[in-house]
Parts: sequence; structure tokens; C-alpha cells
Amino acid sequence: ILNQLGISLAVSTYQAGKLIMLRADGEVINTHFRIFPKPMGLAADHEKLAIGSTLQVWELRNVPAVAAKIDPPGKHDACYMPRRNYITGDIDIHEMGYAGEELWFVNTRF
Repeated sequence: ILNQLGISLAVSTYQAGKLIMLRADGEVINTHFRIFPKPMGLAADHEKLAIGSTLQVWELRNVPAVAAKIDPPGKHDACYMPRRNYITGDIDIHEMGYAGEELWFVNTRF
């Protein structure tokens, strides 16, 4: 399905404190893990990825020039690098989405 749609899938697991990126690699699935403090909500488009964590929102931006340098050459079409960090305090961000350039999220802690 990932091959057919030409996509990757981002999964957050706050219990393990990880963001998991899944992508097709031929006939198998390749996984890439990154640690974030209690990641929950996610929002993404072709240029940015936002991750809601324990005390902050991380915003990562796609940097194609970096993707071109990752081994093996020509295999990666995107590389998301941290660019902004918004401190929210101790809230639970479960749902996130972009409305134009604005990032909206749902806080379920209050």
C-alpha cells in the first residue's frame, strides 16, 4: 500500500516515547525510530511535520538538500529537520492539523 500510494507513514507512541517512520523499501517495510518526550498528536504536509509532546510542539521542515546526501544516494526524497519549538506547558496534545499556515491542536488535559 505504501508503494502504491507513494507515501510514508508516521506513527507516534507516547508509551514508548517514540516517533516511528514507516516506508516501503522494495517489498519490505523500513522503520526509522526517533525519541521524543511523550509524542502524541501529529500533523504533516510535504514541507513540514509537527509533533505534540509532553511540554512542547516540535516543528520539523523538509530539507531536500539533506535528503539527497543520505546513503544510499537517490533513495530518500525527504528529510525533516527540527526548525521550531513551541513551549506549551504540561498538556496532552492528541489531535493536530494545519489550517493554512496555522497549526491547530486539541488539548485534553484541562
